[in-house]
Amino acid sequence: MLNRLQDVFRSFQQHDVKYVVIGGIASILHGVPRATFDLGILIEATPENTRRLLDALLDAGLGTASLTNVQDVLANEHSSLLDFHRTRSCPLISIERING
Repeated sequence: MLNRLQDVFRSFQQHDVKYVVIGGIASILHGVPRATFDLGILIEATPENTRRLLDALLDAGLGTASLTNVQDVLANEHSSLLDFHRTRSCPLISIERING
């Protein structure tokens, strides 16, 4: 699971996405053992950053990112995307937003 997330983080970096990891994965990355498979991120809620985020998710192989758009992500305080294309564990990516 963490190997899969490395692809996502690498794509975020390549696309210059402004984000912070939150929730269970943040705890795991800080050494706290947890049985969670969802990635929570907090993004800067600008159209430009949200476009970079969706592009990065698509480049990382999260095809369900094509099922939403910048306006929909920005219109909601919380968005969720399932990655059922590449893995059987179906990790969930939860997107929270803050106004930039």
